[in-house]
Amino acid sequence: MLATLFRKINDIKAIACNNAANILLAMIQEPHDESDEQDMISISLACYDEAMEPAQEDFHKWTIPSDEKASYASQLADRLFNRGLFLLLISRSRFSPPDARERGCSDIAKTRALDYDVKDFWLDHRAMRKNSVEYFDRLIRRIKGLSDLKCACDIEQVWDIEELIDDADNFLFAAWNETSAPLFREINRVGRLQQLESAAILFLMRTGNEVGAARLAIQMLNEDEFILEDALRLAFCARRLCGDIRTKVDGERFREALYLERKRGKAACSSWIKKRSQEHPL
Repeated sequence: MLATLFRKINDIKAIACNNAANILLAMIQEPHDESDEQDMISISLACYDEAMEPAQEDFHKWTIPSDEKASYASQLADRLFNRGLFLLLISRSRFSPPDARERGCSDIAKTRALDYDVKDFWLDHRAMRKNSVEYFDRLIRRIKGLSDLKCACDIEQVWDIEELIDDADNFLFAAWNETSAPLFREINRVGRLQQLESAAILFLMRTGNEVGAARLAIQMLNEDEFILEDALRLAFCARRLCGDIRTKVDGERFREALYLERKRGKAACSSWIKKRSQEHPL
């Protein structure tokens, strides 16, 4: 009983440390007094490291592949991902550790390996359906996290963001015709599509593809009666870029191209996210 109690206390402490570090990461990304930056970085790293220890212990104590080990692998991957993003985002700060970039890339690479190991385990044990929500939500978090990182450093050498978008796109398409699938129980098909499109919009904006981002945003705003809050925010951000886009292409022809794209039935093919964001020969 006492061991279980200490265990729960350690779990709660690790979660609190991880959350505190994430809050400090958000603060560092906002305008702040440089005199506070050194303390924020050192405290954040200490919190991330403390949150990592129990996650690693949980993962390594399971020597045989199982549902429990897969769950702990996902937990470890999430914490590695958070720390990796943090290290890469601060790597240009004069207060960052000298090996911040190398450590950050290592954490992201480990995250990628764990994510694919968990995916393979679920596929091999026919458990992907029951874990579909967790898998899809994690893909969206990875896309958004790495897209934000795109501004700070080139991450493609470690993890190709378009590969993640394709994975999420193909996964959603595979479940699309089964409206009762677990993936659509709490959020319907259009909502899931909006989650994916908003993540793709963020990626396209971060990579300088304003045309592609605005195309996805306009389709979402024009075609969907209800839009998720996060997706709506990103769609409006991309939509504001249309003023710049119209200096590149004629507005009327731009809208005609969108209409033709819808008429060609892009929603009936895999990887329509990429196709919907591609520029037409206007």
